[in-house]
Amino acid sequence: MYKFLITIFLFIFLSQNSHGETLDRDAIKERLKQGYICAGIFGEAQFSDLLTTEIITTHFYGMYHSKASDIIIKPMFIVFKKLKKNKMKLSKEEHKELESYLADGSKITKNYLSEDRFNLGKNNMVPIFVKGGNNKTGLIPKKDTEPKEMIACKQKYGMDEDDLLTTGVMSTKVSKKKIKAIAEKYLFGF
Repeated sequence: MYKFLITIFLFIFLSQNSHGETLDRDAIKERLKQGYICAGIFGEAQFSDLLTTEIITTHFYGMYHSKASDIIIKPMFIVFKKLKKNKMKLSKEEHKELESYLADGSKITKNYLSEDRFNLGKNNMVPIFVKGGNNKTGLIPKKDTEPKEMIACKQKYGMDEDDLLTTGVMSTKVSKKKIKAIAEKYLFGF
């Protein structure tokens, strides 16, 4: 009788755990696709050929977009490992397809920059920084100076603009806790 109860208990426990962490490979790929688009948006904002050399080398500007990209991309490595562990590894073709979405994100920012909405010419950038941040730089992105898709990405990944502009060697790193939390969102939904 004892063995029977233990067997039933283990069966229920194991079946609940296995169904509690069911991975939907197609849904994960779709969330990764959205991540690549967002990474393309921030990447183009940092390295666009429409930016002047002064903007590209501006420390704060580079740090802002680099940290935003890390928040999006670093969790993907955890997701890829989890998929591999669960025998759902993405093929090389699937990786190439996902990486192609970087170009879609880049187009969004490139189109926004090419319009030069604020007539800044060579000083056109996305976003435009102004004084008023609660960080060491004292800067904050000016409202409505970036594509709505970039704003949506920042909201989706829980990016704090003051955090993105916090300087210092350790401040530019994304915490392991945040990386793990975003990886969970890639796996199970935002």
